[in-house]
Amino acid sequence: MRYLIKDASILNGKDVLKGQDLIIENGILLKQGAGLVDDDAQEIKGEDLWVLPGFCDIGAQVKDPGYEHREDIESLQKTASAGGYTHVAVFPNTQPAIHAKAEVKYIKNSQDKEIPCSLTAIGAITKDCAGVDIAEMLEMNEAGAVAFSDGRKSLQIGGVMMRALLYVKTFGGLVINRPEDESLFHEPQMHEGITSTSLGMRGQAGIAEELMLERDLSLLAYTDSRLLVYGISSAESVKKIRAAKKAGLKVSAAVNIWNLIFTDKDLSSFDTNFKLKPMLRSEEDRKALIDGLKDGTIEHVVSNHDAFDAEDKKLEFPYATFGAIALQTMFSAYDTYLSNELELHTFINAVSASNRALLGMPELELKEGEQVELCVFDRAAQWMYNEESNLSKCDNSPIFLKELKTKHILTIN
Repeated sequence: MRYLIKDASILNGKDVLKGQDLIIENGILLKQGAGLVDDDAQEIKGEDLWVLPGFCDIGAQVKDPGYEHREDIESLQKTASAGGYTHVAVFPNTQPAIHAKAEVKYIKNSQDKEIPCSLTAIGAITKDCAGVDIAEMLEMNEAGAVAFSDGRKSLQIGGVMMRALLYVKTFGGLVINRPEDESLFHEPQMHEGITSTSLGMRGQAGIAEELMLERDLSLLAYTDSRLLVYGISSAESVKKIRAAKKAGLKVSAAVNIWNLIFTDKDLSSFDTNFKLKPMLRSEEDRKALIDGLKDGTIEHVVSNHDAFDAEDKKLEFPYATFGAIALQTMFSAYDTYLSNELELHTFINAVSASNRALLGMPELELKEGEQVELCVFDRAAQWMYNEESNLSKCDNSPIFLKELKTKHILTIN
């Protein structure tokens, strides 16, 4: 396919190059400049077109094999591509879990090559993601696993976490863990605070996250390995990550998009689409997460995309499953709710270059004659996120049926 993208703004680091035309054929950038004409190309126009590097996500849930009725490989590729993503590394919480090389190869070989978003597997740390017996991480690494995690299941046993950090060190691998000590609070439904008390909900304080984070950072210092702390949500966690970085630990932190936008007060409506892990916490916590992105303490913004259907989400609040989808709406959510608080280049770096670098992927550049990975959005266009526009198999999003800024136009990979 041959495209002529007209009069676009191109983000290059902190700089913006305006009034640019691009001619791209079969993913190759043929020419870039101003005033370009090409009668053979499909012309891409908009009121405020932006060309951005293809986004990269870490830790979306693919659901295939085992839960294809919620999301399968093709539907995940489509919804991610429609959000500007050219690559997604998926968590291993499938059935069977991605805990051996066969499952890693299944993810690799089952994709639709015509969809401009590729998937790679994050291998399980333990068999069946059960948190007990270490899986064959070396074999999965050789088969193409880009990192290792039990995904939505936090590693509760310190000895297992230590062995995982030591194991991946032998081949320079990366451990990903979501810090949550599940023993502290019984069946929590939301963040512990004024809102949980007023709603009569069981709460979970930030200490559940912070205690496990302390453990993981201590084990990281002991093993001298590599760790991504996935989904931090509290102001105290930001402080701990900041101190760990200053101490020279090989640690990075990821924050989920919804924790940057919403707080525990948004659960007052009992909308189960706001029932998430990590919990939506206080406004103070939300602002601390944004500050952490601004000063580089937090380097990664992730979707935490987790599709669930009506049987799991459209229930009374205590019985609903934790989780929400986000891939298709990441940039629109930023422009609609977050752009006044966080600069564009900081957000784009956190959903693209930083995530790619952590996974060992090359930096994206626009060079004539070379393959490109990019996405195009019209920031002047609005769109309704509804059943017609949604490409996921599920609709469990906090912003479903909302009118959003910034419409996706094209993804090229």
